[in-house]
Amino acid sequence: IGKYVDSKMREIAQTTSTVSSTKIAILTALNISDELHRARKVKKDLNALKDKAEGILTFMDREGV
Repeated sequence: IGKYVDSKMREIAQTTSTVSSTKIAILTALNISDELHRARKVKKDLNALKDKAEGILTFMDREGV
């Protein structure tokens, strides 16, 4: 995890004019939090799609399709 955070901090430091390590750390925390939020949403959407597909397959099995 430390290497990941460090790489993100370096990435942000290179793309911003901010010199303050505190601001870079805050931006890094916000970016990582956003990544987590987006990943959780994708997982939720994929689970919903999986459930829908399983429902369709169950229906097809029941109907002999």
